[in-house]
Amino acid sequence: MLADLECTGHNPPTLEENTHVHNNSSDKTHNISAVIVAAGRGTRAGGGVPKQYRRIDGEMVLTKTLRAFADFAPVVCVINPDDATLFEQAVHPLPFAVKPVAGGASRTASVRAGLTTCNDSAPDLVLIHDGARPFVSQAVINDVIATLARHDAAVPAIDLVDALKTLDGAAVDRNSLKAVQTPQGFDFNKIMQAFDSLEQNADYVDDIEVA
Repeated sequence: MLADLECTGHNPPTLEENTHVHNNSSDKTHNISAVIVAAGRGTRAGGGVPKQYRRIDGEMVLTKTLRAFADFAPVVCVINPDDATLFEQAVHPLPFAVKPVAGGASRTASVRAGLTTCNDSAPDLVLIHDGARPFVSQAVINDVIATLARHDAAVPAIDLVDALKTLDGAAVDRNSLKAVQTPQGFDFNKIMQAFDSLEQNADYVDDIEVA
């Protein structure tokens, strides 16, 4: 569906570099929407409160994540309806509009719900970001947007530094691999078409796989 893809490479950001981040994108020629996916239960982080609603330095993770996308308000945020009270607490400190959307049974279904909501504003481009990634930098967001001037899709990716092995002990060439992160950016109409073409119960690892 998407003819061109480019990975924008970055080293992992440090906490100090990204504690107070805002996206101040210089791209004023496109209508850009942001979809923040925050409907997951965060089981890998252990039980209790989902990780996007836990606190770092006194503030919810999701609050920090949403603030990074303030320039694209109203920001669409896909949530689990059971977390409505937590969501209200997360957005209370923010001075811009955030539109909650009920997520689906899978991440793919949740992103589809968020993209469908974006149809109302008819964006040219869309950024899809995980709600539990609060330290995304302005540089990464702007690089994804800039890359979309040349390609239909763009994803941030970082080099792997650890040695990699298969389960039988064989070495894996880490130079042929990247760790793919978010936000993943797309031409809106084309990624919407890609999601619309999926079967109802489709479940993909991320949005570039759908593309």
